Amino acid sequence: MEGPRLLLAAIPDAVTLQGLSASFASTGLAAQAGGDLSPSRNWHQSLSDRYNDTPENRRLLMEAGALVKAAPFVLGFNRFECKGKPGKFHWSLRPSKTPPAFDALLNAIKAALAARRIDEDHGHSAHVSVSYWAKAKPDNRPIPAVLWRISEFMLLRGDGHGDAYQYQELARWPLTAQPEGQLDFFGGL
Repeated sequence: MEGPRLLLAAIPDAVTLQGLSASFASTGLAAQAGGDLSPSRNWHQSLSDRYNDTPENRRLLMEAGALVKAAPFVLGFNRFECKGKPGKFHWSLRPSKTPPAFDALLNAIKAALAARRIDEDHGHSAHVSVSYWAKAKPDNRPIPAVLWRISEFMLLRGDGHGDAYQYQELARWPLTAQPEGQLDFFGGL
């Protein structure tokens, strides 16, 4: 896929982003990434696949976003994870537990996309990518916990290459449904 791309995602607020950045910095791993860290301004939680930026896709994604009814929830990021192949290791920050409301949001988005005849092929896990192309493969490890309350999601347009890659917000929707239950950070109800 070439050129600008569209996706539905959640973006951490400034306080959460600062917490995630500090938690990652505490690992001392930044130097091992080989200069391939994603700028923190681009850290996000993907909620859909990426689609070419066309007028039709924009319209359909805007319509789908407006259909989503889901509750706000909290993700508790407390671990660093590395996966992949040499030269293209994927580094991410992850929660050890994912609340049911996260899966409910993904299902609501998938249903809204299907209602607009948009294919959603990939599943999404709770994580924030800090590097897509790290050179080193450090061990997975715990990190200082950071809580992120996700109370809205956006339609984003990503464009550029390397450090110049950035997201532009095109639309925003609040998560307003009544929560059915929230896992606490340690996994209890």
